[in-house]
Amino acid sequence: MLYIDKKYVNLLSGSLEKFKWKKDSLATCRCFKCGDSKRNKSKTRGYFFEHKGTYVYKCHNCGFSCNLYSVLESISPSLCKEYSFEVYKEKNPEPIKKQEQPKRQPVFTELGTRLDLLNPDHKAVKYVESRRIPKEKYSNFYYTSDFNKIMQSFDRQGKQEDRLVIPFYDEGGNLLGVQGRAFTENSIRYITLKQESCERLWYNLNGVDPRSTVFVTEGPIDSMFIPNGVAMQGAGWLSDIPDKIKDSRIVFIFDNEPRNKEIVDLIAKYIDGGREVVVWPEEINKKDINDMVLAYGLQQTIKLVINNVYSGLKAKMKYTYWKKV
Repeated sequence: MLYIDKKYVNLLSGSLEKFKWKKDSLATCRCFKCGDSKRNKSKTRGYFFEHKGTYVYKCHNCGFSCNLYSVLESISPSLCKEYSFEVYKEKNPEPIKKQEQPKRQPVFTELGTRLDLLNPDHKAVKYVESRRIPKEKYSNFYYTSDFNKIMQSFDRQGKQEDRLVIPFYDEGGNLLGVQGRAFTENSIRYITLKQESCERLWYNLNGVDPRSTVFVTEGPIDSMFIPNGVAMQGAGWLSDIPDKIKDSRIVFIFDNEPRNKEIVDLIAKYIDGGREVVVWPEEINKKDINDMVLAYGLQQTIKLVINNVYSGLKAKMKYTYWKKV
């Protein structure tokens, strides 16, 4: 109810002289009843304030006081009608019809079984749990008992083995490629497949909000920890940014590897190109975002990212020191 009142105080504000919010729940204006002071046009002795879960009005010049409905009725009858209707709907919500929820059944696709539909003690679920990947991201993974079938669909040959599968989609939700993560140490850790027409795979390009800051990581799992995160599969120089985010504010997050010449050179190139990058502080010795989450926790890792975004000369100074660590 209170949020409805505040909404209509704001809608009414354009009709009130010198209207201004003094605090979150206190606004002032020149009194619409007495006109306030005739000699001093800066006087604002009409007050809107919260009282018992609603907004009321009182003038400290003429003493007039009333509820919000009466103010709306005096100044804008049309707004008053809308307000009455919203208040009625709030107090008399339509009853929600109870529907029987269908039992969830495993969804089998060409990629395997979606992870959030597997038994909690399944080894694939246990793996993402061990990496502290947020549970709301489980539906982004699949489990397959035969990754070779997926490889064959991309005209590649491999061996029959089970893997964790991460799909890559374009902006329209069409599958462009996949990445398979092995569960055993005697297999290639990651196998990445993509369509021949696709130059570079982008993870979560179909789900990112271009109106907010876009954080770009090197791998898809790291991007799952960062709000509005995407991943460019494989480190490299970007000559073209995807159309969906080309006008967005973009921050690039590379792994914390000052001894890796490829990464060091790439960060320098992005800084010289005028891009915003994360330069990790010297006391951080973890390699990537996932390792930092395991060591410091999710919120602390997000703070580390946000507090270490640099560009221009400041980025060059931080980078010069970082690569010597």
